[in-house]
Amino acid sequence: MWCIFQIEQEFQQTEEYKVKKEQEAILAAHRTAEAAFNKEYDQGEYEYCYDLFGTLRNPVYLEELKFKKKVEEE
Repeated sequence: MWCIFQIEQEFQQTEEYKVKKEQEAILAAHRTAEAAFNKEYDQGEYEYCYDLFGTLRNPVYLEELKFKKKVEEE
């Protein structure tokens, strides 16, 4: 048991572990933003508007989604 704990402690000091944690944080933020977006708009539309880092890549399509939602609400 002690050996496993020691190995985990050593691994947590490596660059690989730090990169893994950064990637997990990026993916968690992406999933949260995607879920919120999909709740407001249609399922699966997030990828057409934003990239993995949450940067708006297709503002025209986003405006179309907003307009479509506004029309449906009226």
